[in-house]
Amino acid sequence: MIEIPQREPTNDRLTIQKNGISYFLPVPWGIDGAGDIEYRLKAEERAFSHGATVSGDKHIKSRNLDIKLHVKAETAAEHDKLANEIIGKFQQQDYMLVAGRLSRAYNVAGMMKTKHKFIKSFKQRFSEITVTLLLADPFRYAAQPAKTTVSLSDTANAVQLYNPGSIDTPLAITLRPAVSMNDATIHHVETGRSCRIRDSLLTNPAALTADTKEGTVRRGTFNAINTFSGQFLTALPGLNRYEVTSAAGEIEIAFTARWLI
Repeated sequence: MIEIPQREPTNDRLTIQKNGISYFLPVPWGIDGAGDIEYRLKAEERAFSHGATVSGDKHIKSRNLDIKLHVKAETAAEHDKLANEIIGKFQQQDYMLVAGRLSRAYNVAGMMKTKHKFIKSFKQRFSEITVTLLLADPFRYAAQPAKTTVSLSDTANAVQLYNPGSIDTPLAITLRPAVSMNDATIHHVETGRSCRIRDSLLTNPAALTADTKEGTVRRGTFNAINTFSGQFLTALPGLNRYEVTSAAGEIEIAFTARWLI
C-alpha cells in the first residue's frame, strides 16, 4: 500500500520546468484561479413538465490560471529586461509549473495573454504583470508517479493501493507472466468496473500494459488492444482494492496522483 507522506516539502519559489531545465521566478508572485473548477454539465428545461434534463459528460473543463507578478528594478532598462525575460519563460508551451509545493505541479499548455500596469510614481521601474496560463489538463499533479507491484498466484489475488489525490486518476497496469498468462481479469471493488485480457502471446519474458490515460494496450511495442475487453480502470481518492484472477506472475499498477487545487 502507498502511504501519504507525513510532511510535504514546500518553499516560496515559483518554478517553470521544461526539458529538464528549471527557471526560478526572481520576483514576488501570487496565483488566482487555482480553485476555479467548472464541469461539463447543463440543465435543459423539460417541456410540459417540472424540472430539467441533465446533459453533458460531467467531467471537468480546461481552465485558466492567473499568475500575478511584481517586477521592480533600479532603472527602466533593467525593469524591461527582467519583465521580458519572465514573460518569455511563461510563453513557452507544454511545461510544468511548480508553485509552493515541491511535490506537485501544474501541466501548462501555454500562455493565453498578459496584462501589464506600471505602478505610479516609479517612472517605469515598477510594474504589475498578470500572466494567464491555459491548463488544458485542469489538475495539479504529483511531481513523481507512484506504483505498487504484487506477485500473483494461480488463484484469486487481492491488490491494494492508496491514492492521496482528491480526484480519480488513470492507471497503467502491467502484467508480467511467470510462464504464460493468456487470460487475466481485474476487478475494481470500489467502482464495480472490470477488464479482461485474453492474450495467447503473453508469455515470459513479454509484458503487457493497459494504459487508461492513453487508452492503449501494448505487449512490448505491439498493439494488443484486440486482447482487451471491459473498461479501463482508475483509482479513486483513498484506498482502492483490485481483485485479480490470472496465472502466476506479477502485476504492477502505476499512477500519478492529482488534485483539484
